[in-house]
Amino acid sequence: MSRDLAESAALVSASAVMFDQDGRLLVVKARGEREWDIPGGHLAVGEDPVAACEREILEELGVAARVERLLAIDWAPLPDGRAKLLFVFSAELLEPVRASPRAQAELESAEYIAPNSALPMLAERVRKRVAAALDVLRGDGYAFLTDGSIPRYASRTIR
Repeated sequence: MSRDLAESAALVSASAVMFDQDGRLLVVKARGEREWDIPGGHLAVGEDPVAACEREILEELGVAARVERLLAIDWAPLPDGRAKLLFVFSAELLEPVRASPRAQAELESAEYIAPNSALPMLAERVRKRVAAALDVLRGDGYAFLTDGSIPRYASRTIR
């Protein structure tokens, strides 16, 4: 007998790809981590993914952002049998990044880097998701991913 998703409490997170005026991707490195990521984090109870993404950006970077568009949804299995559902959006910072006290506690660094140079810096699980999001950003629709990859039954993007 399989467990129902409602019984397993799937983890849900939201993150964003953001760029500066030169087209460089904003990447962050959390304290104690070896690899880089994009800004984002887990949803609070009752919070929707857009609100969570904007909240996480404010907490991590110390500035407000506006989510613009859904780029990818990634379903990933976890070792304990639960699943993680990850939303990737494009977002725009409403002012330049500045270090907030909380950001200084959470992040070792936040940098804008050319996308082709930034992708290899990201953890593999993040790299595949961000690469799909960047691919979608050039067109329309969004990518549905399974553990960072396009499932064999899905087209490149869903429109």
